[in-house]
Amino acid sequence: MVFELGLITLPNIEVFPVYSDDDITDRLYHRWTVILLVLLSIIVILVNFVGDPIRCWCPAEFTDSHCNYTEAFCWIKNTYFVPKDDYLPENVPEREDLEIKYYQWVSIILLFLALCFKAPNMFWRMLNTRGGINLEKTVHYCNTNQIGAQREECVQIVGKFLDRWLMTSKRAHYGLVHTVIEKISTCFCFCLGRRNGTYLAGLYLCIKFSYLFVSIGILLLLNKFLAMEYTFYGVELIDNLVKNKEMRESPLFPRVTLCDFQIRRLQNVQRYTIQCVLAINLYNEKIFAFLWFWLVIITFIGLYSYFIWIKRLMVPSRRIGFVRKYFHHIDKKVTKNAKGKFIRDYLATDGVFVLRMLEYNTSEMMVVDVVKALWDRFGDSVLV
Repeated sequence: MVFELGLITLPNIEVFPVYSDDDITDRLYHRWTVILLVLLSIIVILVNFVGDPIRCWCPAEFTDSHCNYTEAFCWIKNTYFVPKDDYLPENVPEREDLEIKYYQWVSIILLFLALCFKAPNMFWRMLNTRGGINLEKTVHYCNTNQIGAQREECVQIVGKFLDRWLMTSKRAHYGLVHTVIEKISTCFCFCLGRRNGTYLAGLYLCIKFSYLFVSIGILLLLNKFLAMEYTFYGVELIDNLVKNKEMRESPLFPRVTLCDFQIRRLQNVQRYTIQCVLAINLYNEKIFAFLWFWLVIITFIGLYSYFIWIKRLMVPSRRIGFVRKYFHHIDKKVTKNAKGKFIRDYLATDGVFVLRMLEYNTSEMMVVDVVKALWDRFGDSVLV
């Protein structure tokens, strides 16, 4: 059995559930955050269907069936919150403006957020192969052949594949215009980089920017979903802790609410206002407090990682310095001019990016051997 790795046919390997074509920050977004959100959603679903998410204090004349109907109606229709010290509005529209509209949809909201965090990784996996290389299979193949007699064969196969890929995707012309296009495509417009050696690097930076956009956008989007000022919710919690204030019931997640409903009896319509306990909000308050801090933390981590990768891929001296350290393991005497052609014209930005991913997800010794294989294929004609 065989599988294809871009242009070269390689021996078949097992499919790992762990993706190996990104860094730990990306996995924090598309793996651990997604798992966390799905688990939180399952907790909310269990509370809704196993426990009693809402209990209402019904009038004395209500039978058990009336109370069951009341609780089901108030759960579906929405309840509203009025602080105990405030007067109850007399107008129905004013009460409707105070309705809490999120608690039935918390599990769906959490699953939607999980999908949002997974989406950039799905796009990365769909689009990165269009650059002519399947980075995940390349890394996986190197990982499974680092030890033993297959290592040398693995290095030669990967070196041959990378050589053919670099030769077919490198720039055909050089000049100021192509240099500008290279910089732009590396930054954002990866679609311009297929013939400039910047497609993968530009796509990867776009995906990293997408993770940042999702994490920041969710903080803002939850304001609409929850119909509250959620953006600075965690700041209020920290302020209460710093000032040693008592952790009271949050008005954003009230546990005691009110519900209005009408019952028609013949030609008479009787309106009731009853008090309900939203037990589910005891969990929702803790879930969204934790989620706020999680989103802020991963946003700062993602921002740091994004700028680190911009520096690694866009600054020529960083690209040159990364590859140059592996020349110490090459026996041949390499001139500075030959190194420059090898890094700038042969590897280009995408080649350096692939080597960085190999180093990050395999080992430095594997990258040493791959660089040797690529240098041998680059040819002795460039040596002065």
